[in-house]
Amino acid sequence: MRSVKFAILALMIWAFGMAAANAFPSYNASCAVCHSGEQVGKPGAPKLVLGDSNSPALSQKTAANTLKALKVDIEPIKESKAVETVWSKAPALQVPTYWISPNAPKDPASATPTITLKSVFNDQKLYILAQWADPKPDLLKDSWEYKNGSWVRDGKKYDEDRLSFQWNINTAGFDQTGCAMTCHSYTKDFGKYTNKPGETTDLWHWKSTRSHPLNWTDDGFVQYVAPEEAGNKRGRSADRGKNGEIRNEQTVTIGETKVTMPKYMFNPNLGITDKTFLFASQAVELDMSAIKEGDVLPGFVITDANQLGIPTGPEGSRGDVQTFAEWANGKWTLVMTRDLDTKNPDDAVFEVGKPKAFGVAVFNNNTSFNHAVSNVLYLDLVEERTPQAEQPKKEEKVAKAEYDGKVTAFALNIRQGAGVKHRIIGWAHRGDQVKILGQAGNWLQVETEKGRMGFVHSRWIKRY
Repeated sequence: MRSVKFAILALMIWAFGMAAANAFPSYNASCAVCHSGEQVGKPGAPKLVLGDSNSPALSQKTAANTLKALKVDIEPIKESKAVETVWSKAPALQVPTYWISPNAPKDPASATPTITLKSVFNDQKLYILAQWADPKPDLLKDSWEYKNGSWVRDGKKYDEDRLSFQWNINTAGFDQTGCAMTCHSYTKDFGKYTNKPGETTDLWHWKSTRSHPLNWTDDGFVQYVAPEEAGNKRGRSADRGKNGEIRNEQTVTIGETKVTMPKYMFNPNLGITDKTFLFASQAVELDMSAIKEGDVLPGFVITDANQLGIPTGPEGSRGDVQTFAEWANGKWTLVMTRDLDTKNPDDAVFEVGKPKAFGVAVFNNNTSFNHAVSNVLYLDLVEERTPQAEQPKKEEKVAKAEYDGKVTAFALNIRQGAGVKHRIIGWAHRGDQVKILGQAGNWLQVETEKGRMGFVHSRWIKRY
């Protein structure tokens, strides 16, 4: 498998921590409403409500269901020196999940993990860190296996891991019941709808086989479908643009029989040893003379730049959500990032002071209805920055001072001089110890533990 070469992944695994997966909870009676018969999930049908008698009212925003995103001045996937501190200090939300399918999970012990979420944002982008326990990574969805002279695919054996977020845009009731407002049915259109014309939700869908290799999450949306159109029109659709993979298959005629088989294989001249993902740049057309019994070929071609004429992707609004992922030590760790406002009508807008309702779903080597979901959650963007104090008309003289202090702000700007007109030269974080060297009005001259000197606002320093 191609490793994602970003320093963030190693750092966030250290900094993030992970609660133990909760015991497998069976879906309750309210869940069964959504999956129990012919009318399940169709527009106007009863909707899934998760939780149990011990859950808070689903319409109530509480600390237990709110992911608090704090503002930072860095980009926590590129500036590696500060990444470890930012993610280790970001508030964590533990999210239990519930199995909702009437089908038994393949692995009950790992079917309903507790997902740990963290989030920060800057002036342009939102960042979400997600981690959950999974005993092994599943990366071979729809792979081909050459058995007894024929190509076969075993969807039960070869599927993928997934994580999805659904964000409310303007769907009535979503803030009370979350993803249940667009619940599944057993119909050919995947059975996800909103309830009224014009209602939409934003759907992010990360997939370990199909989107992971190119570091993206499939961005889509859920819309209204009239009852008379159900079964003929999809309520769930992809955003405009291209995805990042194509199916690796072709149908050929052998004698009088049509046979489906892979279209591409790994280029034998490249000496490829890791054959988890088939990138278009490493592919050639299938040559059966190079195939032997038991060979496995990926079910998808990952569409990086290539010379085969395969369109590259992802592109457009569909590729808005950049995602860096790694499986290590029995856990998946993801960092998702997207612009706060893409200006696309099918994308949620994230704003300070306007909590956004959302839900999460997790798939362990599964697809379609076979997954676990959360109750309704909220993302709350909160500004916690150095106060913009008024500047004195004249630069205040720095009076000498010597004592130790501790930073109380989540991310505290260190400036070149005493005042907000001076440029930011670094950051300190909650719990950091600093040495106070001097004071100019409300500003303190400090030296950090790493030897950086500058000025911070006194409001965010506790003397000790």
